[in-house]
Amino acid sequence: MSTHTMLLTFLAVVVRGLSLCAAVPEQVHLAWNGRYDQMRVTWVTFEDVENSMVRYGLQSTVYTAFALATDHTMWLPIWKGRVHDATMINLIPGKRYFYQVGDGVNWSNEFSFTAKEVRYPIRFAVYGDFGDVNSQSLDMLKQEVDDGAIDMILHVGDIAYDLHDNGGEVGDNFMRHIEPVAAAVPYMVCPGNHESAWFFSHYKTRFSGILGDSMMGNSGNNLWYSFDYGNMHIVSI
Repeated sequence: MSTHTMLLTFLAVVVRGLSLCAAVPEQVHLAWNGRYDQMRVTWVTFEDVENSMVRYGLQSTVYTAFALATDHTMWLPIWKGRVHDATMINLIPGKRYFYQVGDGVNWSNEFSFTAKEVRYPIRFAVYGDFGDVNSQSLDMLKQEVDDGAIDMILHVGDIAYDLHDNGGEVGDNFMRHIEPVAAAVPYMVCPGNHESAWFFSHYKTRFSGILGDSMMGNSGNNLWYSFDYGNMHIVSI
C-alpha cells in the first residue's frame, strides 16, 4: 500500500470516528412535567440522527419500554447542536428506573432515577449563579444526589457563565459536567440576565424538556411556567 493510500485510509477512519462521536448522545438531563407517572429527558447530539429515543426499565440493561423523541436544531453562530426530548410514561412512583438515550445505534451511558412520589420533608437543592469554572459545590451536589438526599434541583438563573460563550462551548462543558446529577433528578431552571443572548435561544433550546404537556401554567415556552410538587407550587417568572 502506498503512503498516499495509507494517508487517505487514515483520514477516512478519523472522519468516520468524528462522525460517530457526533452522533453519540451527551448532556443528558431530566425535567419534571407535573406528573408522578412520567419523566421528561433531554439530550444533545452534534449531527442529525434518525429514530432518537429513550429506552427504560426497572432493571439495569433490561429495557422494557421506549419513547420516541422530538428533535430540534438551534442554528446560531458556531453552535449546531441537535436537541432531543422524550417522555417516559407509565412509571410507578417510588420505583427506580434505568434508562439510555440514543438512536438504536449510538447510545448514551446508562443512567437511573427514581420515579417521583411525594415524601416529606420535600428536599430541593436551590441555587443560582452557578458556572462551569470554579464550580466548588458540584462534588457535594453529586454526593447528595448519590445519597438520595435531593428530590429535585432548581437552578434559578445565571447558568454556566454563559451558555452561549465560545460559540456554546461553555454551555456544552457545563451540561456535560452536571450530567451526573441532572440525569438522576429533575434539573429545573429559570432564566437570569446571563441567559439573554440571542433572545434566550441557548436557554430555551437546551432546556426545552421543561415544556411537558401537563406542566401547570404552560405558557408555550420555558421562560415562565409553574408546577406543583406535593404541597408546593413553584413559579418561574
